[in-house]
Amino acid sequence: MNEVMIERGGAVDARELVELRSSDGSEPEHIEDWTVWLDEAYCTVTARQIGTGLLVGAGFIRGDSRHAVLADNFVHPDFRRQGIGGKIFDARVAFVDDLKVPYVWLTYDPKQPWLKEFYERHGFVEVRFGMCLKRTLENVR
Repeated sequence: MNEVMIERGGAVDARELVELRSSDGSEPEHIEDWTVWLDEAYCTVTARQIGTGLLVGAGFIRGDSRHAVLADNFVHPDFRRQGIGGKIFDARVAFVDDLKVPYVWLTYDPKQPWLKEFYERHGFVEVRFGMCLKRTLENVR
C-alpha cells in the first residue's frame, strides 16, 4: 500500500490537477479551467504520496458558509481501492461540519451507480426536489 497524507486546504497547482485527471486515459482538460476552479474553491483537500509529494488525489468544495457543493473527488488509478477517496471525501464533510454549513449538496453521474452507494456510506441521502436546466440532463444520459 502506498502511504499518503490527506491535507485539508492543501496547496495544489492547476498543472498537477490536469496531470492527475488525465492519468486514467481521459481526454486532457484545460489548465485555465482548473486555475479558475482553484481560485473559486471554498476548500481543497489533497492526497499526496509521502516521500515523493506526488498529488494522487483531490476533492473540492464550492460555495460559502451557507451553501456548499462537494465536487470532484478523484484519485490516481494506481492509488485507488486503498480508501484514499473516502478519506478525501470525509475531510471535506468534516470541513463543512466544522463550519456548520447548513446546506451541503453533491451531484453524481447515474452512469456510475457505485457512486451513489459510496455517497450513502459517507452520510448522504438521495433527494428528489432539486431542479436543473434541461440542457444539463443531456450530460448525464
